[in-house]
Amino acid sequence: MVAAAVLLYGKRRDPEHVNPERRAPEEQLELAEHRDRSFVDEAFTETEARLISGKQKEYDVGENMMQTLFFSAKESYLKMKGLGLSVDLRSVQCSEVVKLPNKGGISFDVFVTHDGDERKVQAHVPSAYVLTVCVDDRS
Repeated sequence: MVAAAVLLYGKRRDPEHVNPERRAPEEQLELAEHRDRSFVDEAFTETEARLISGKQKEYDVGENMMQTLFFSAKESYLKMKGLGLSVDLRSVQCSEVVKLPNKGGISFDVFVTHDGDERKVQAHVPSAYVLTVCVDDRS
């Protein structure tokens, strides 16, 4: 049951008009900043660390931005699943990131997998921030 009005893309949705079986998109806004090595070791697998390094070079995006993009995508996915940060972040895998054409910033699709469930997380980088949205489109 949804207990409050939900703001979706600037439109107000009253609780009685929201399907309780379908969760609202989970949005996450993160400042791209330097991450300590211990955070990187706790949040990402070696495979993800290699993917971050390769994609940052391919897309000419700073390491801090790419790490923030991956972390924010994982957090957005976990919030959509109702798990939050209660799960080991290394069990949530970012398997691919694709840069999309966009005006006014950079946009990406990040593919996130956990327990055999893969979802696309949409990300937009308008400046020093990363905004990610994960929609539960399977309900």
